Amino acid sequence: MRHHHDLSRSLGDLAEDTDHPFSLEGGDWSGHFPGRISPLFPPQAKGESPFSLICGLVHQKKYEGAQTDWGLWVAVVNKQDIIGFLSEVYGDEPEPLHMKHLNEQLAELQTFVAGLDESKHYALVAQES
Repeated sequence: MRHHHDLSRSLGDLAEDTDHPFSLEGGDWSGHFPGRISPLFPPQAKGESPFSLICGLVHQKKYEGAQTDWGLWVAVVNKQDIIGFLSEVYGDEPEPLHMKHLNEQLAELQTFVAGLDESKHYALVAQES
């Protein structure tokens, strides 16, 4: 079983005009992932991990998504989807996480998400490393 430090969760860029364009349907499973644009999501101390939830959203087809590399799953989401996901994982009024730096990481992530463009789509990424 992998520990949470081997798993990363973040938001990625779906823009095709970047140096590292990403396509949900394309790729050769060799480094095929969207470029990270957000802080990493802190692990959840209770309940299902953010990593597992992202994989579940893709497998259950709750969002458009796919496994795009050996250990990488991507769900295509908008800002409201991301806010809902964060609420599901951390709660509307998050309890303090077990380490101070994780609380700071969550606050940084929430600030980042608040500034996202309502009209754009983003990649919700779960990656094994």
